[in-house]
Amino acid sequence: MTERLAFDVGVDIVGILDLGTNEYASYRGPAMPDGARRILNCAGIVISFNGNLYDLPALARILDVADPDDLSLNGTHCDMRILACRDRWPPRDGEDDRILGPDLRDHYRHYFGRPLPEPPGHLDDDYERSNWLDCHMAGELWRTIVGRRESRP
Repeated sequence: MTERLAFDVGVDIVGILDLGTNEYASYRGPAMPDGARRILNCAGIVISFNGNLYDLPALARILDVADPDDLSLNGTHCDMRILACRDRWPPRDGEDDRILGPDLRDHYRHYFGRPLPEPPGHLDDDYERSNWLDCHMAGELWRTIVGRRESRP
C-alpha cells in the first residue's frame, strides 16, 4: 500500500499524520529536521494545506536549503488548498485557476458539514492538538477529493 502522510509545519513543530495507520507524530524543536526528512523521504503521497506557499518553504528553512524548489521529494505532494479550490470552482476553458478560496477550516466545513473533530485524548499539548487537527483536516480533504477520483473505475 502506498504511504500517505498528511503534514503541517508550524513555528516549532513538524506534525505528520499517517493516513494508513492514523498514527500522529510531532517533531518539535531540534527534532524538526527529522520530521522534514521523513516527509521528503516518503515514497508515497505527502499531503498539506497551503504547502506550496508555506509548508514546503518552511521545510527548506528547517533543512537549510536555500531555495524550496531544490527540495527533493521522493513521492508526490498534494496541496489541498489548490485541489479543494479547483474542485469547488473548476476553471473555465481558457481561464486560469487562481481561486485560492477560504482557509482549511472553511473547506472542511464545506465538505463535511460537521463540527471539527476532537484530537486524540493522549495529546495534551494544545499546540500539538492544533497541529494534529490541521493534519487530520488536510488528510480528510485528500480522501474526499483525490481519493474518490482514484477509486473510480
